[in-house]
Amino acid sequence: MKKLVKISASALLILLVAVSLASCGMPSKAQEEKKLPAAVIITSPQTQNIVRTVRFSGTLKGSREVMVYSPLPGKFMGYAVSEGSYVSKGSTVARLDRDVPGVAYEPVPIEAPISGRFFYTGTDQGEMIAPQMPIGRVSETSVLNLGFSIPEKYISNVEQGSRAEVYVPAADYRAEAALVRVSRFVDQRSGTAQAEASVSNPSGALAPGMFAEISVIVAQKKAALALPIDCVLGLDGKFVYVLLDSKTEKIEGKTYEVGKVVKRDVEVGLEDGNYQEIVSGLTAQDKVLYVGQRIVEEGAKVRVTGAYNPAESGK
Repeated sequence: MKKLVKISASALLILLVAVSLASCGMPSKAQEEKKLPAAVIITSPQTQNIVRTVRFSGTLKGSREVMVYSPLPGKFMGYAVSEGSYVSKGSTVARLDRDVPGVAYEPVPIEAPISGRFFYTGTDQGEMIAPQMPIGRVSETSVLNLGFSIPEKYISNVEQGSRAEVYVPAADYRAEAALVRVSRFVDQRSGTAQAEASVSNPSGALAPGMFAEISVIVAQKKAALALPIDCVLGLDGKFVYVLLDSKTEKIEGKTYEVGKVVKRDVEVGLEDGNYQEIVSGLTAQDKVLYVGQRIVEEGAKVRVTGAYNPAESGK
């Protein structure tokens, strides 16, 4: 009986070893998939214009703004027009009571010094005012000015007349603008200079005091050889992965372009947030990895599953 048990145990051990060897010799489906060449998408450098913009922010104000003062001292009787309404030069915007005991005076009109939109300064009815106290302001709003600060490193790249794009979130308004003033004086405390852009307001949707963003062109390069910025890797030295020695192969019933990747050092220039200028290291015929470039290594075998064309993507 003991002999039979020993034989059975030996047979079981042999069977386990055989199964183990068989499993080691037969790769699983997952292992087979792991051996497949990495899937990548390629692109090629293309000639295009690269424009770099920097975004600043500021507050809108009338292209011309004049404070409104009372011609005489007295008691403020109140505003004659609603805030934000359009007034003509010489029209009455508020009234004043001379309030002199024993003397009857007609209310004194306070007139608009220019035509434009009238805005209150918050003077209360019955408040005593003097000629040097403003009771409102009139703003010319068909064209508004946007004042903003420019860091000194950009001043040499920006000049009067340069085009820019303005966006006003409160009005969801976007339009082109022109720089009408760029100061060359740099504030030592802030390290910035003041600039001003002219913003057209034909619909009247914009108002003085609104917050606005402005994107200003600080550099541009025409007819530059460029790649999507994600293609370019590296911190100290820039490089890309290029597909070489490619040929057609069938993998799992599908036909792919298959090749190996090599690391190619490149010299880069201007970038605009989407595209990077390639100064040297590539030609327009090179096939550069656009997707999958972060998971491959030098000499890796890859299969091309698609090609990216910036012209077709609209970017």
